[in-house]
Amino acid sequence: MSKISSRHTLSVEVLESRDTPAGFSPEVADNISTGLYHQILHREPDATGLASFVDQLTNGVSVETVVNSFWDSVEFHTQEVNNYYQVYLGRVPTTTESSGWVQRLVSGTPEAAIMTNFLTSAEYTSQHPLNADYVTALYQVLLDRVPDQADLDNNVAALNSGTPPATIVQNILNSSEFHQDRIESLYTALLGRPADAAGLQSNLAHWNQPGVTIRDVETGFLYSPENVSNLSNLVGASLASPLVTEYQLNYAYGNPSTHEILEDPSHPGQFFITGQLHDTVVVFDSNTGQTRDFALPVGAGPHGMLFDDAGRFFVSFEFMGKVAQLDPNTGSVLEMIDVRLNDVPGAPLPINTSPHDIALGADGRTIWFTGKATGTVGKINPDGTVNHYQLPTGGSVPIYLALGPDGNIWGTELVGNKILRVTPTGTVTEFSIPTFNSRPIVIIPDPTGRPLMWFSEESGHKVASISMTGVISEFAVPRTQRNSILAGLAFDEAGNLYTQSYVDQNNPVPSGPDFIVKLSSNILTAPAGDTSNVPLTRYQVPSEGTVFHRITLGSDGNMYFTELALDKVGRLLVGTASTTPPTYSFNFGL
Repeated sequence: MSKISSRHTLSVEVLESRDTPAGFSPEVADNISTGLYHQILHREPDATGLASFVDQLTNGVSVETVVNSFWDSVEFHTQEVNNYYQVYLGRVPTTTESSGWVQRLVSGTPEAAIMTNFLTSAEYTSQHPLNADYVTALYQVLLDRVPDQADLDNNVAALNSGTPPATIVQNILNSSEFHQDRIESLYTALLGRPADAAGLQSNLAHWNQPGVTIRDVETGFLYSPENVSNLSNLVGASLASPLVTEYQLNYAYGNPSTHEILEDPSHPGQFFITGQLHDTVVVFDSNTGQTRDFALPVGAGPHGMLFDDAGRFFVSFEFMGKVAQLDPNTGSVLEMIDVRLNDVPGAPLPINTSPHDIALGADGRTIWFTGKATGTVGKINPDGTVNHYQLPTGGSVPIYLALGPDGNIWGTELVGNKILRVTPTGTVTEFSIPTFNSRPIVIIPDPTGRPLMWFSEESGHKVASISMTGVISEFAVPRTQRNSILAGLAFDEAGNLYTQSYVDQNNPVPSGPDFIVKLSSNILTAPAGDTSNVPLTRYQVPSEGTVFHRITLGSDGNMYFTELALDKVGRLLVGTASTTPPTYSFNFGL
């Protein structure tokens, strides 16, 4: 592949000079080289390669030249091809298949041409034989959305009249929407900040010039002064945020299954954590990093937790269909409350509601729970009696609850794609979420006491607020890669919103890092859907494949979170200045 000509070179900051200092110091050259290994190849450098690049940079070779050496490598092009197979065709290529495409890339075939070949191949089109399905699939894989009706109709009509599929693919790849999405992703995923208006327009204008390719745009970001400056100052070129610390939880048995986290109000810094498949509640001391375990009855499946106003500690035993009061000092079961459905016509035995989450009512004594398996919400009254309320939407899978400022209980319906509200007397109302199949997860009250609730959308990769009358305002959280999904959310003491973005392990290719994402307190007053004035910060955690579950504000002002798949608990220091500029992994050329 020929080298990038100067007319195709663009720095990130509005055409500012792309020149970088000649003759970096060995330490800075090491940081830059190591950082480029992380960013481009997603691995630690090998000793020989690192030494070569450090030698080049200390002797005046430009960062642009080093970036192009990475891009021209067989390793990088193999990574690209593997991603094309996984993302477009849903499978791993054979060695022969991969090598053929790699050779085409090495010989200079632009990435867009390879992408077009994949998306018009017999294998891809056979997976989407109807023209409407084919157009919809293209929009989803390239623009991460379904086409609106006009676009769908126009493209289907074009295909029906004989327009080659390659033309449709190229039109999308050359569209302003594709270009803008990609450029904004480069800003957020590589530079760790939103695109500024001038920089975005400058890059869009550059990409629209004849002959400018995906490679030209993406390598321009890699050797931009901003990225080089970030990498130059890295301490050990570590990608993980130095503000994040992970602690391993060592259970006696069971598959990875770390779920909820709750601070003991009477013992600041002491957190209870449920290990559902371990039948264990862990007590984690954030001051020392030490843990102790409470072994629970086999088959309990502990999940949700709360302290009532009397200081009593309750845990939902999801697999048993019960809510238990535990001694918070010893873990002993003090009381078991059966929340299964009894006397159901045609059912010979009680039906387990699978109480997933529990929340405290406005009276400080009533315990509400989600019937995850039965599409119900229920409450345990102060006198120990239990009431169940059926949700209108069948198969809704309610999972999370929280008390609202209106005195009602609010919750999320994972599959029903709705927010539920239930009054103290059991009147249920549902509100539909605008984003299709958003998969809402956690819901919490507004931190300022306003009549709002906030919730996270797993598949929608959004956070949203809902008024007490059901008006929903959604805010997209920029993805670092297309298979990122969200978990929990929480506010810090300053009103900044934190959520958890991680690589979906049910769709793990391409792999990549997981992040705690902070949206500044400006989110509280932002117009619906507008995050242009909401600064975003990502904190990369050291581990990949976390399957984040929950995040909460600690009494010390820091954020604490759980990693379901790795059985870890983490802490993000809040309000601490980092000496390490953030950098992020990104799948280039895709």
